[in-house]
This record gives sequence, C-alpha cells and structure tokens, in this order.
Amino acid sequence: MNMHNLYHHPILSLFIMIFMSMFGNQTLKNQDLVISFIEARNNYDVEKVNTLIHDHYYELFMDGSKEIESKEQLMDRILWGKELDSHISLLDISVNKDTIITIEENTNFLDVALQRKPRKFKITYSFLNGKIKN
Repeated sequence: MNMHNLYHHPILSLFIMIFMSMFGNQTLKNQDLVISFIEARNNYDVEKVNTLIHDHYYELFMDGSKEIESKEQLMDRILWGKELDSHISLLDISVNKDTIITIEENTNFLDVALQRKPRKFKITYSFLNGKIKN
C-alpha cells in the first residue's frame, strides 16, 4: 500500500480523527485556560483565577527557584498587582507537547512613572487535571 492510499484507509482515517480530536481539543482547552488566566489576572479576579489553577499551584524561575510557592501567595500577588495597576499583555502563544508557551509583557504604574519599558517574559504553563499546575 503506498502512502497516498494510507490516507484513504477507513480505519486509519478514523484513528487519525480520534487522535486529533482527543489531543487537539485538549490543546485548545489548555490555550483557553491560559487566556482566561491572563484575563482574570488583568481584572484582579482572584475567584476566577482560583477556578483555573490547581490546588498545588506554584511558579518557578528557569534556575528552579520558586517565584510563587502556593495558590495563596499568587492571590496575594494579584491583589498587590491591583494596587500597582499591573497589566499583562499576551504577545504570543504556542504549543509544545503538553505545555503552552507564551511571551507576555508586564507593566504597572511604576513602569509608566519611571518611563521604563515593559518587561517581557517567556512563560511555560503546565497542566494537571484540567487546571494550570505551574
């Protein structure tokens, strides 16, 4: 059977459709989670953020040190961000296996007052049980 005929094989076609629907939908679901997470943070909606993240949520720097150690600490940072008028802009979003990678730009009123350029970050989101793990 040549390669052209493989795509017309009914069982293989069914397998490809099932595979794409299972993993394609999960990828879209994860992207939607990340977008909702960023929107909720920008709106300082800690209740919404709480529904999007895993109970054991944390954030790491690339060197492995923890930036945010718990869900509770994240909520405190979001509320502090409200005081600073912090804002996240999503510049790019892509998929790498079971993670979502974003390029985000962060600003707050201190940046504006000091005429600093927004800070850009490359962030890798991981998921567990349909929620953002870290």
